Amino acid sequence: MQYRKQGDFAYVNYINSKNRVVEGWIKLSLLEKSDEQNNDLNYQDFIWSSDDGEADLLGKPLSDNTVSRWLEQQKKKVSVAPLHDFIREFELWRYDTGDTIITVAGTNVIIEKRTGGRDKYISEITFKNNRYKTRRGIAAGDSYQDMIKAYGNRYQISPGDNCYYYSWFDRRLGFCFDGDREIKEVMYRNYPESDIR
Repeated sequence: MQYRKQGDFAYVNYINSKNRVVEGWIKLSLLEKSDEQNNDLNYQDFIWSSDDGEADLLGKPLSDNTVSRWLEQQKKKVSVAPLHDFIREFELWRYDTGDTIITVAGTNVIIEKRTGGRDKYISEITFKNNRYKTRRGIAAGDSYQDMIKAYGNRYQISPGDNCYYYSWFDRRLGFCFDGDREIKEVMYRNYPESDIR
């Protein structure tokens, strides 16, 4: 996954010779395209659609004009102050619009390297209605079987909250279910691992 370019180099996540996912600067001529990891997810799976078209905002800095405009529109729907929290090394602000929860994370060392500066970024978006669909057409209200047909059965389970996650590099696509095995939330997450590897 490429984050930015500078001259003949790019800052990327890549699979090294030991078959581990790492990140750093690499010469553009040495890059080979690969969307395969442990499942069928790829970058396109982190773009969602609605009546307003497609959006690709996860992991993007707030200084990006498209991100800042979208976030300002969403904030107009917020009736309570954002929840301020800390998870691992991330400082977070959560905005709940009723049908969408947007989480903004403060920068860390990895994000600074990816964006080239200190900036907050969209770290998590949760949709609680069927207005927003995943790239493969899944939305809140769909069934467990719909999820399996679209994404397969190689997922991680979070039993405490009845959620199923599919991972791609440092991104996760999650589906949380109610007691009737119907999707109640679709989550997109992007929390880079610590620089200590």
